[in-house]
Amino acid sequence: MMAKRKRDDFRNEFTARVYLAAAEERLASLEFLYARGLYTLALYVSGVAVESIFRAYRCKIDPMFDARHNLYDLARSAKFAQIVPAGRTDEYDKALVDVAVRWSNNHRYRSDAAVRSFLRRAELNRKVKGDFLKENARRAIDAAFFLVNLGLLKWKN
Repeated sequence: MMAKRKRDDFRNEFTARVYLAAAEERLASLEFLYARGLYTLALYVSGVAVESIFRAYRCKIDPMFDARHNLYDLARSAKFAQIVPAGRTDEYDKALVDVAVRWSNNHRYRSDAAVRSFLRRAELNRKVKGDFLKENARRAIDAAFFLVNLGLLKWKN
C-alpha cells in the first residue's frame, strides 16, 4: 500500500505547469551549453525541452498518460499540431523531425564519442562540413527553440 501511495504522489508532482516551466528553463540553458562547447549535453537538453512542452500540452488533456520518451508519439497525443498557425505546418514538421531524429533519452548516458557514433549510424554526419556533433546540436537547438516557443506563445494566449 505504501509503495503505491509513493508512486501516486510522484505522478501528481508533474503537472502541466511543472512541465511548462521545465520546458522554458531547459530552453534558457541551451545557448549557454552550446557556447561552451557542451554539444552532447546541448543536444540532450534540446530534446528534454521539447519533450517537456509536449508533456505540458498532454497533461492539459489528461494528466495520466504513457510516459515514454518518443517525441512523435507525445506530439500526437498532446495534439500539438493543432496549435500550429496556418502556414507554419511545414516549419513545424521540419522542426519536429530535426529534434526527434537527433535526440534520444539515452544521450544522458552517452559520451561525446558515443553520441557521434549514434549520429553516424543515423547518417547525420553526411554533408556536414566541420564538427558534425556541433552542427547536429545546433539543428536540434534551433528546432527546440521553434517548438517550445510556439508552445509557450500559444499557452500564454
